[in-house]
Amino acid sequence: MTTHEALSRALERATETGLRVPCAGRADEFTSDDADVLSAAAAECDGCPAMAECAAVGHLEKWGVWGGLDR
Repeated sequence: MTTHEALSRALERATETGLRVPCAGRADEFTSDDADVLSAAAAECDGCPAMAECAAVGHLEKWGVWGGLDR
């Protein structure tokens, strides 16, 4: 399974069980050009049930907030 597939599964599991996923439906904030918006988005990742999988994908991405880190 790829890291992207693992993230997709983690997000699906979280959604199915009613857990809050901070980035759901808010991609614009997590990929903004505004540093303040990115910082605020990153702060919301704390406690996300998919944070580990998201961080793993983040190592492959060049931009945006992944696993609580602004790339």
